[in-house]
Amino acid sequence: MNRHIIVGFICLVFCAGAFARPANPFLILKQQPDGSVVSVFEHGDENYHYETTSDGYLVLKDEDGFRKFADENAEPSEFKAENVDARSVKATAFLKSKNLYKMLARHREKHPDAYPDQQKRLMEGFRLNHKVPAQESSVPVMYRPEPFTFTKGEVRFPVFLVTSNDGTDERTFSDAEVAAYNDQCNKEGYSEDSHYGSIRDYFKVSSNNIFRPTFDMVPVKVNVNMASAGSDEGSFVKAVVKAGAAAIGDANLNKYDADGDKVIDGFGIVMAGPEKNTGMWGHMYWYSVYDRYTKYNGYQFERYFLIAQLADEGANNGIGVMTHEFSHVLGLPDFYSSYENEWVPGPTPYDVMTQGMYNGYSYSTRGQGRQPPKYSAFERESMGWMKIEELKESDDVYVLPNIDANKAYSITNPSNQDEFYVIEYRPGIGWDSKISGTDFDNKSAETGVYVWYVNYTSDAWDYFPNKGDARRYTLAATLVGSGSNSGTKQFSASNPPRRTMATFSSRYNVYNMLKSGNDRVCFSTKQSVGVNSCPELASSSSVAPVSSSSASVVSSSSWAVASSSSTSVWRSSSSVQPVSSVAELSSSSRMVWWPISSSSSSMEGGSSTTAILEVSLNAACSLDLDGRVLNVRAPSAGAKMLRVFDLQGNELTRYGFDGAEGRFDLSGLGSGARVVRVTVGRVLLKVQRIVLK
Repeated sequence: MNRHIIVGFICLVFCAGAFARPANPFLILKQQPDGSVVSVFEHGDENYHYETTSDGYLVLKDEDGFRKFADENAEPSEFKAENVDARSVKATAFLKSKNLYKMLARHREKHPDAYPDQQKRLMEGFRLNHKVPAQESSVPVMYRPEPFTFTKGEVRFPVFLVTSNDGTDERTFSDAEVAAYNDQCNKEGYSEDSHYGSIRDYFKVSSNNIFRPTFDMVPVKVNVNMASAGSDEGSFVKAVVKAGAAAIGDANLNKYDADGDKVIDGFGIVMAGPEKNTGMWGHMYWYSVYDRYTKYNGYQFERYFLIAQLADEGANNGIGVMTHEFSHVLGLPDFYSSYENEWVPGPTPYDVMTQGMYNGYSYSTRGQGRQPPKYSAFERESMGWMKIEELKESDDVYVLPNIDANKAYSITNPSNQDEFYVIEYRPGIGWDSKISGTDFDNKSAETGVYVWYVNYTSDAWDYFPNKGDARRYTLAATLVGSGSNSGTKQFSASNPPRRTMATFSSRYNVYNMLKSGNDRVCFSTKQSVGVNSCPELASSSSVAPVSSSSASVVSSSSWAVASSSSTSVWRSSSSVQPVSSVAELSSSSRMVWWPISSSSSSMEGGSSTTAILEVSLNAACSLDLDGRVLNVRAPSAGAKMLRVFDLQGNELTRYGFDGAEGRFDLSGLGSGARVVRVTVGRVLLKVQRIVLK
């Protein structure tokens, strides 16, 4: 079979002070006050979010609660938001007259981040998360995040289930709902509404039973309208903490301080009812932003998450939402990001800190987030649950067990110990089984051996600055082996769109990978070392000798890091051929797929390979270059966006257009190969490489 190189990088820039849930990636049905229904996509997170119709037009609520199409000033127009087949001729003409990109830019300008940068205040008392090496070593010392001290053992966390008694709304937690929420958080084998397990189950599996949290339900009533959670969160949260501390009692607060530092390790706030009409999205924040001085029997409250009991569509929020936000309390950042109106989904649906939190669908209630993916090896090490072992060139065979054994390998940049690759095996079982069954924008994900590229910055990890480029966290991932598939699939995006991050050249490669069912895979770090079997991992060592054949070969090719480019590849001796059909490639309208040339002259036994990628998700969309004028035919309905990139992923220009055809002069873009991407709303229509002469 042809082996395809599909490569790129995700650069994640923290956009605000609060960690928030990402937008639901699925099309959502929203009911209008007159009973009609419109289908919308959510975009963004707690800091900045908006809605568009399925074909990409901005939708805003007016004072009567109707969703209206936005006008050129990013205000509700006279036209009610409707699906394409229900729109009037006048509404269609109105939409065609508007520049969608300018409209979104105007909306962003009018809506700054909901949470201003609180970095200066939050840095006080925070610890710098760099591990200082005790002594020099020939093996590079790996700088990784330092876990909190309350991420191991039996640890209790209060969860305040909030009802308002101010007389302005009727949202309450009944006794039955309190019991149901307790089960969702703590019950072993929880399976209601298509859940795979409880939140406690999730963390026990992700930590290999090292971390066993218990969530204590604490029902409270506050004399504050819960709608104020979106407009005056500080007053709302202070009222909740005051009532919650009283409900717990002074004598019992100590059980929520596992590390004895007189700070409650973390707590949750769950508002009765749905998020709608509160202006609030689920997020994690710091109580000291609102109240730095109040103590309860000597204890301070600090890190908390705030979510709603119900999704706006009426179904209970699945465990994915709380698992994502609670992971922030434990110290993990978001692995998705945004820049202006660009959305960078990160490793979705492979990671709970992205939209992977929505994995697992309930067909009975139309709810998501019933089966989020397990923590990756890097996340587990960040929690102190495992130690990733550094690879070295060896004559032995490396055994890589299923991630459930808390085993993974790394390759660290000898010149920059914050930068490294992590290799882990995720066979798609248990909590991970919905990775490959999740449909994000018509993309079927796969499971297998993942190679993560990490460029860790402690400042970005700990202090979460605003949108500047100075501090950043970079992550990329590649699927290098899945069943009989020996090709690669890799995330490809950059944030900001005009910036890229290069990886480092590896000192050695991974060769001759073999798979032994769901238990383990084996490989060597020398091309000359054959792998004929995949024995079980010995408890005293991470390597095992080569023995007789007992495992199926995934590929006799090698995984390598190209020395002359920022490209992670699955190497074969044959040249990479063009992708000729969508069936050969797992595609996503949220990813930018770059064609990359990768030289392998410095590889052992390597040969030069060139990947020329053309993805067509819509056969009717075509590009034709006439000199330096690009003719685009895209008959799909809706506002389109055409973007042009260089081969390093830097965006050179963009054009918005509404018609079925367009002509664009590219004279100002210089000469050489370029990548053109055409989208309509969230749907990727075309990606094609062109050459300007």
